[in-house]
Formats: sequence, structure tokens, C-alpha cells
Amino acid sequence: MLTMVRTFFQKRFNLWLSRRIPPAKQHHLTSKNVFIFPTRFGFVYIAFVLVLFLLGTNYQNNIIVLVSFLLASFFITAMLHSFNNFSGLVIISDSVEKGFADQEIIFTLTLLTDKPRYDFYAEFVNTQLHAANAKLVCCNKENTNLKLSLVSQRRGELQLGRVRLSSEYAFGLFKSWSVLDFDHKAIVYPRRLVLPSAQYQMTGMQQDDGLSLYSTNVQAGHDDFAELKSFVLGESLSRTAWKQLAKGQGHFSKHYQESQGSPMWLKLSDMPAVSLEKKLSFLAYLICEFTQDKQSFGLLLDGAAGKHTLISIEPSLGSQHQEACLTALANYSC
Repeated sequence: MLTMVRTFFQKRFNLWLSRRIPPAKQHHLTSKNVFIFPTRFGFVYIAFVLVLFLLGTNYQNNIIVLVSFLLASFFITAMLHSFNNFSGLVIISDSVEKGFADQEIIFTLTLLTDKPRYDFYAEFVNTQLHAANAKLVCCNKENTNLKLSLVSQRRGELQLGRVRLSSEYAFGLFKSWSVLDFDHKAIVYPRRLVLPSAQYQMTGMQQDDGLSLYSTNVQAGHDDFAELKSFVLGESLSRTAWKQLAKGQGHFSKHYQESQGSPMWLKLSDMPAVSLEKKLSFLAYLICEFTQDKQSFGLLLDGAAGKHTLISIEPSLGSQHQEACLTALANYSC
């Protein structure tokens, strides 16, 4: 029963928030979107002031009454300082970030201000994200950044929800906060798994009445990256895969091939794995390797038999092509 009541009020509150603070890439903090409430220390403080006031009036001691009034005025002054520290601040953040599973994805909040401000704390409202929080001691007149980071264990598109920006300035008596919606979204690519040997098959593809796939003849050469093999003593160090060596994944050497005829294609069904996630991880690794070596390639994601899922990206090269291919892997489902 308690859970149902809590869920009901949470939904009503979220609807109210969506009208009060709608999604935007930039938010200007004013009295309309800033909330302020005493902290635990603030409640203890005001209780102490009330006790002093009652003692002063009970014993007709004007000094104690005067002290209680002074402490109460200090309490109100701290509330105004807490609000002024928040009010007028402008926060900007990009809505979409991309990265690989099991790796850190960073969302940057840029704070614009016309005066120094203090003690800011930012976090995602959705605690299930297991995201790292960010803290800023002082925000100067120049642009200041707060970096929120998260690590996702699964690929795909994640809606991250709202960001809570808060501050307990000054004296920790009040907490000012705002729940901002930047429409944050993370596109998580599959984690990369090293494919140390040519266990996959390069295919050519031509579009006719139907889709026909045929093998591409390859021979040893120096044009296109083909595979990683265990390093053999005596091989040239120029072939060493330094990235894998630095990550502690082993000492491998790169081997290349020359393609005859058809363009180079990476095909999901050619990946040497049973599970879909492992196949996608191999493809993610190959896409990054080919892009780094400035090789042209295409991507073919052919689904399980009978489900007719087919995604094709024409051969190209460059960072934009890499991003398009990795995004296709992130969103792919049979």
C-alpha cells in the first residue's frame, strides 16, 4: 500500500516537473525552478532558536530573547544567501554522448555566471544508473564545467533522465536545488573484444534483383588490415599492435592483405562466436581497427534465420562512417 501511494505521488510530481521545468539544452535558474529547504542542521538550529525564545519569555529575560531574535535573523539571512548563490546561474549541456560499454561516458555541465558562486553538487536523479557524482567548490565568472560520468554494462540507447544540481551554501543551514532536464541520452556501443586471428571471412556484396554475397579473394600484402597474430621473435616491431600491448592484452603483430575485386565487408554472421553480443563486440573491435588504419569497409548486419532483420551500411571510411557503424551495432536487435 505504501509503495502504491509513493508511486502515485511520484508520478504526479514528475508531471508537475515536466510542466514547470521542461527539457532544454540550457536552463536559467530563477525563483520558478529553484527549490530551497532547511537541512538537518538547519532544523536543529531553528529548534534551538525556539527553545531560547521560550526560555527568554518564560523567565522574562530580555537578553535571551534578543539573542534568539539575532539567531533567527541570521537564519533568514542565510536563506537569502543560499538562494542568491543559485539564482541567475545558467547551465548548458549537450544532450547526447556516445561511448563503449564498460567504459566511462562523460556528460559536461557548463555553468555560466556573472559572479563567484560556491559549493555545487550534481548527480543524476535516476540512482539505477550507478553514475558518478560531481562536486564544484567554486564557480568563477569564467565558464566552469561539472563532469558527470557513468559506466553502462549493456549496449543500446539509454535515457538518463533529470540532473539534480544542489548547494548547501551558506553555513549548511539550507539546501538549494533544481531538478533540470537536458534530455540526456547515452548511445552505448558494444564492448570491444580483440579478434587475434583471421577467424572471420571478408565478403563482397552486390545489389541486383536480390542481395548476393560472395567471398573476396585476398592475398598477403600491405594495404588492408587483416588480422592479429601472436608476436614471433624476429618480426619487425613496426607491425606490433601497441594498443593491445599497452592494455596488457598480449603481444600481437598486425598482418595485412590486398583485396582483389570486391569492396571489403564486415558481416555479422561471419564472426566466430555463438552469442549475438560477442559477435557485435568483435565487429566493434574490427570497425575501430579499420578506421584507425584508414581502410574502407562496409557493414552488414544480417539477423537470425526467419526474422529477416538486415542492416547494410555502404563501404566508406573516416570517423563519421565509424560512428554510423558503431551506432548501428548499439541499436541492433534480431
